[in-house]
Amino acid sequence: MTRIMKSAGALVLAGVLLAGCGTGPAEVDSAAIIGKDSVPLAGFQHEITQLIDSKPAAKQVQRQRTMDQAARNLLTIRVQHRIVRDVAAREHLTVDQGFVNRQMSVPGLDKFLETQVLDRAGFAGYQADLSLMMDLARKQADRLTVRADIVGGLDPAQARELAANIARQPGKGGDLMRAASPDAELNQTLRPAEGVPTTVFSGTPGSVLAFPAGGQDARWYVVRVLSRDQGRPSQGQDRLSLDALAGLGRALLVPDAQRIGVRINPRYGAWDDYTLSVVPSGAEKRVLAFPVSAGPGA
Repeated sequence: MTRIMKSAGALVLAGVLLAGCGTGPAEVDSAAIIGKDSVPLAGFQHEITQLIDSKPAAKQVQRQRTMDQAARNLLTIRVQHRIVRDVAAREHLTVDQGFVNRQMSVPGLDKFLETQVLDRAGFAGYQADLSLMMDLARKQADRLTVRADIVGGLDPAQARELAANIARQPGKGGDLMRAASPDAELNQTLRPAEGVPTTVFSGTPGSVLAFPAGGQDARWYVVRVLSRDQGRPSQGQDRLSLDALAGLGRALLVPDAQRIGVRINPRYGAWDDYTLSVVPSGAEKRVLAFPVSAGPGA
């Protein structure tokens, strides 16, 4: 491993102690609430200050007035940690300490961390939880299939409109997709593989998702998830890269995050269900999910 692994859309910090109380945490006293647990507001604010004050290069964050983004990043770390550890306990996943050790020995790591809201212990915790996401992906990749209608190459506005229309008229979903693009692929059986957008595997049957192809790509996908199955292991499953495994693992956490429930103190922003991250209040989410109508044609 010759690079610092930062994928999976969010950092995860190990060693977080989440304090809850019998009547449930109060949002006004919490930076975030995950199920019945809380990230206490006062402690979270103190941690941000300490982390930045301990690293001279990171103080640029304050001068550039991007403290809000730093707080969102660190809060994402906390929430993702809670979710991935909950799933790991249920699925009997274990941290790959060899992977963590390799990541912690990457040349230039200390210089990289000078500008991050993580110290070495926090970054090691992130790598530990990233290894759990990849372990989850490995466990399910060879037996997970999703049947879906999918169309790509759309501009963002076209994708939003198409997804909303399909959700309103699910019985006409195929026709709407074909009208939007001759390259629409209907009733496709998708397995985790290089090139298959991992967001597809975060959707529940009946969901309609619109999302960008990745990176700075302006092209969007629209996907209607018809069914998903975890059957027998397939033969000849493609070997996934570390980035693909991390992305798939994150996508597989989405249903659990929705089940557990996440609320963010409005001073920091809002929770994005599908990227599992804290985003600015009012910002457009990277993955748009449209509820399907139960009316005629559903």
